[in-house]
Amino acid sequence: MSDPQWDKVYSTKGMAQYPDNMLVRFVAKHYYDVSDRKDIKFLDIGCGAGASTWYLAREGFSVAAIDGSQVAMERLRLRLKNESLEAFLGCGDITSLEFKPDYFDCIVDVSSLCYIPKDKIENLMKQLHAVLKPGGRVFSITPADDCIKAPFDHTIDGVDLKARFQTADEASKNFKDFKDLSILSYSYFVDKDRVNLWCISALKG
Repeated sequence: MSDPQWDKVYSTKGMAQYPDNMLVRFVAKHYYDVSDRKDIKFLDIGCGAGASTWYLAREGFSVAAIDGSQVAMERLRLRLKNESLEAFLGCGDITSLEFKPDYFDCIVDVSSLCYIPKDKIENLMKQLHAVLKPGGRVFSITPADDCIKAPFDHTIDGVDLKARFQTADEASKNFKDFKDLSILSYSYFVDKDRVNLWCISALKG
């Protein structure tokens, strides 16, 4: 079921067309040298307009993507079709996953988990842990507590979607069921404002 608030956001604002450079580095480090990329299954959670999905499909991996916005998914579907790329696309509530257990090799989150309410995030993280293969990886980017709010908070025409800005400790607690947790800070500038992010990776034991 489509989320009308996110539909309005994607109908009003332009979104990133290219993947985050930290995701590219992560994928290159762990998956570029595999013998057959189609054997590697990615889940792009809260994919939005699909920059990460597009990148992963273009690199030859198997990709499933889910988002709450039908507008965003149709935009992504058209982009993939125009470039003869393939991915499984699902529109629905990302806090209620219906994938097989131990299925994905890697789960990707680029600034989507930060919009999940506190009372739902723990259950969602358990679901993500369940659909990931043993030894599979999770990669996440989320805004830090001192990050500027403008790129993440959406207030337009009655829509008021606020991200959760977290300290490193707060962000890492979401991954308490995983092992080998790594959390790194990185930044970039939008005009003169600094966007401060956490880049998180971990393994399913």
